[in-house]
Amino acid sequence: MILKRKYALSLFSVYVAALCSFLANIIFAKFYGASFYGVIVTSIALASFAQILINWGADKKFTKELFDNKDRIFVYAFAANIYRVSILFFLSFFFYLYNKDKDGLVVAFFVWYGMNALYPRGLADYKDEIHVQNIYYGLEKIISLIIVSMACFYFDVAGVVTLLVLVFLRAFFIFGQNFLFLRTDFKGFSGVVLSIKDAFKIFDRNVSIVVAMLFNAFLIYGSMLIVKESHDSQVMAVLGIAVQLCVVVQLFQSQVVRFFNREIFLGAKDIDLTYINKKIIFLGFPSFILSLITVAGAYFIEGYVLGEEYAGLGLVAVSLTPWIVILGGGLVVSQLFIANIPNKYYAGIALLSFTVSIILSLLLIPKYGAFGFSFQLLMSHGLSMSIQYYMVRKRFFYEAV
Repeated sequence: MILKRKYALSLFSVYVAALCSFLANIIFAKFYGASFYGVIVTSIALASFAQILINWGADKKFTKELFDNKDRIFVYAFAANIYRVSILFFLSFFFYLYNKDKDGLVVAFFVWYGMNALYPRGLADYKDEIHVQNIYYGLEKIISLIIVSMACFYFDVAGVVTLLVLVFLRAFFIFGQNFLFLRTDFKGFSGVVLSIKDAFKIFDRNVSIVVAMLFNAFLIYGSMLIVKESHDSQVMAVLGIAVQLCVVVQLFQSQVVRFFNREIFLGAKDIDLTYINKKIIFLGFPSFILSLITVAGAYFIEGYVLGEEYAGLGLVAVSLTPWIVILGGGLVVSQLFIANIPNKYYAGIALLSFTVSIILSLLLIPKYGAFGFSFQLLMSHGLSMSIQYYMVRKRFFYEAV
């Protein structure tokens, strides 16, 4: 009962955070207008790549490292934080140099979104405090939404100062979570400096995962940058809102997959081809329903919230629905793939999908804009999921025969 309550609370907090984040983006889109919000979407897309480099696969591997080094938890967490903050600083500095002739607000958005990678998720997993972390994460998003709403609607100003307040708020919550999870593991700074060098070996072992994640990220965020280069800011703004809607649906899908994670990674005996197909169908139907809700929401936002500046939002959402539907089952297959197939194959498939995505994006996006983006996303993701399904099917079916 306690476990179910913790999970329900965690799930609720995650959805509150997602809803608040989406509403904040809608407010920004309304306040700034499509032209400037399109520039902000570009900043967010680049920050999404930055998050992968800042995190460096720690969310996938860090928990295991902590289990293997229980007597050095503080040292490993300390080293991870030094690395992440340093990379965020350098990437933000280079982004500032790249945008030195533009509004500093764009750089502030980059820093704010990039800081998402600083949350100690692996540490929370190790401490079995995911629900606590998600509560604090939801609380930060609620306060951020209040600040954004007041800045845009009450004070009628949302500039660099507003974003700096949001940055310091996020930094406060990140520091607070680290303190909360590590307060019982601190044994003084004696030997910490010498131990950090060894702790940084974590990042040497995550190169293949990071490369694969960068390839996969290109399918969405890299292609968005091609949209930015070949079309005006209005197209980029519309696509940004549509992708944000899809991220909310993706959150539901990933949270449902978490129900299966334990049995998948522990290699439950009842995992076979029937199990895989049932789980794909299990996620496919609600994904279809949610895709229809997404389309309805997009048309509502276009017609009654954002107005003519964001014309075409509903149609772009329609073009993304096939991808949303297959994504649910694809997440199940990916989890099974990662748990049972060597990492080098995962990286190879990611490279292939990246290649297909780049070719289709360069061919279709300049002519068809956001619709070309949707088609290449469906094709490249669909290819990746199909290959993974084939290899997982081979692993569980042919080996059992």
